[in-house]
Amino acid sequence: MRLVKQQLGEISGSLEAQIEALSVVQLFQFRGALVDFHSVDELRERLARHLTGTEE
Repeated sequence: MRLVKQQLGEISGSLEAQIEALSVVQLFQFRGALVDFHSVDELRERLARHLTGTEE
């Protein structure tokens, strides 16, 4: 979570909960993609795609 906050600043509790619910494998993939996020909206969109299974 520290990396997310360093990259994007404070995020909502619901986004934190979604990130914390990811599996270890998903967290590893997420960490790799984190450098591409430039806004909380991008983070939210990526998590939504991931949770609905529409990930590229």
